[in-house]
Amino acid sequence: MTKKRFKASDTVAFNVEAVEVNGEHFISIRKMYQTKGEPGVWKPGYQGITIPIKGMTKIGDYAAMIATDPDTEFLHIEPKPKAEKKGKK
Repeated sequence: MTKKRFKASDTVAFNVEAVEVNGEHFISIRKMYQTKGEPGVWKPGYQGITIPIKGMTKIGDYAAMIATDPDTEFLHIEPKPKAEKKGKK
């Protein structure tokens, strides 16, 4: 199994790995995080995607095209407001 981790910041990284499921080959990309309480311990986040190898070349080509096109228009997405913690104040 091939696996690489790319650090995006001190607390966020992305794991990219080759996986096989029922004889089919995929690339899995998962956002990872670490906390101040456990530095050096990378935990899997909820954000991730698993793509069949067959589609990776086209996806990579399109991603590179979008990333390098100076006329790319970026969609603005508002983050969801954080839920208030329940409990005593």
